[in-house]
Amino acid sequence: MRVTLELVRDADGRLEGSATAETGTERRFSGTLELLRVLEDLDTTEDPETGSVR
Repeated sequence: MRVTLELVRDADGRLEGSATAETGTERRFSGTLELLRVLEDLDTTEDPETGSVR
């Protein structure tokens, strides 16, 4: 899976931005924990070799 991240730090130093999967799905996040949750959600894609969901 390929994910493009756009990261910035807000005035308090917190990471925020967006993660876009190669399928075009884009999710915004604010904070490191939310970023990890977004990445976990994006990983539930179909495996092209087996056709099953990872």
